[in-house]
This record gives sequence, C-alpha cells and structure tokens, in this order.
Amino acid sequence: MTKSKTPENYHLFKKYFPNEDDLFLFYQAWSNDTFKNSIKHANTLIKRHPNNPMAIFIYAVMLGDGSIIMKKKSERADRLKAAKMLKGILPRVRGREFNRMREIIRNEYYFMSYQPLKQYKLGVEVELKNRKNKHKKISYPKYREDAGLYSQGVGSSILAYNFLEKGNLKRSLHWAKITVKTWEKLNVIRDNHFQYDFFYIQGLAMTGEHKKAMDLYKLAIKKVEYYKNIGKPTIKTCIAKLEKIERLKNQY
Repeated sequence: MTKSKTPENYHLFKKYFPNEDDLFLFYQAWSNDTFKNSIKHANTLIKRHPNNPMAIFIYAVMLGDGSIIMKKKSERADRLKAAKMLKGILPRVRGREFNRMREIIRNEYYFMSYQPLKQYKLGVEVELKNRKNKHKKISYPKYREDAGLYSQGVGSSILAYNFLEKGNLKRSLHWAKITVKTWEKLNVIRDNHFQYDFFYIQGLAMTGEHKKAMDLYKLAIKKVEYYKNIGKPTIKTCIAKLEKIERLKNQY
C-alpha cells in the first residue's frame, strides 16, 4: 500500500490515529502486503499506542494469525490472549460509523477463541441486519451485498471439519455444503476474490470434491502471493489436512 492510495473509510480511523504516519502504519499492518511486515507494523503501533483500541486490534489479530501461520507451540495460548484483548476493546469502539468495525472485532474474537458456531451466527446476524439498510439513504452502516458472508464461510468450514474429526459425517456434510455455498456466493459478489481461501477449499474436500480441492490449492500456491508468503511448512500442513479429510471420509 502506498500513501497515494487512500483505502475505503481511511478518514474514519483518524479518530484513533490523528497522526498521519500512525494512520498509514495501521493500514499497512492491515493490508497484508507481506505477513512479516504486517507483524512488524502492528508491533510498532502497539509500542507507540499501548492503550489505543485500533492498535490493540491489529496487534491481537497478528498475534493470533501469526501463531497459526508460523506453527508456534504457543498457538492456543496466543489465540486466547488475542481473544481476551479483542473482547476488551469492543466496549471502547463506539459510534454508528464503527458498526462494521465492531462486526470485524467480534468475528476475530470468535475465531481466536475457538467459537465457530458463534462466528457463523454472527455472519447470519450481520447479513439479516444489512438487508434492512438496502434501500435506506444513510452513510453508516451502508448496505453491503457481501455482509456477514465471510463470518459464515469461516465458521461453517471449521464446524464441518470439527464434526468430521468426531466421526459425525452427517453433520460434517451439512456444514460443508453450507460453507461451499457461502464461499461461492461470496466469490460471485467479490469477483472470485476468495476462490483460493483455504476454508473454501477444505469445504470442497469435505463435500467429496477432494480432487477439485487439491487442484485448486496447488493452483493457489502458484498464483497467490499470500501462499508464497506463509512459507512451505504451512503449505505442507494445509496439503496434509486435505489428505487427512480424504482419509477420515473414507474411514467412517
């Protein structure tokens, strides 16, 4: 991200970062140009502004996601620490213009705290609320065609995998169908922006589309910068997970 490009709602976050350099750093951390840079920027912000809700938000997200991607032994502890931080800032993020931000914080909180059903239900809640704003002439929260779908897609994918691990193929398939339908709807709306998201790919595998899922993931490794960025160990872990899904489905 360059300073010549102004992200959507950039001006809103001046409430939290009046200093232009800090505001730019916040968006750099959030833009995920490279994951290492995002972590570096988030660490810089939290040192400068240890009590700033948005600095805490981006630091918590990078703490949890970083622990997952880097396969840290402290992953569970890091995610729960991140969840506690996210829960702590929710009451401090106020104003109609920050409704969307509160949804994002709640989504990250449910993910970090291992609550996929609540994450999915959040997505449904947001989608229903959003429909009411479709024909309203208001500034915030504006109608968004994709509202709530990301939370539904991630939550349902995790639920499907959890049920598969427990041997409940019926419930796993139920949630896997929901996740595939949700991601495909999201991809239509967002011009295939999420076609390589791993939660979508593992959803395909759990509906029996294992070859399609594996082919899509191998294509993603070659085409998407994010997958190059996370490194070979994480890529191998994801491939191993897709292979495990195949074994579990055949086992039960």
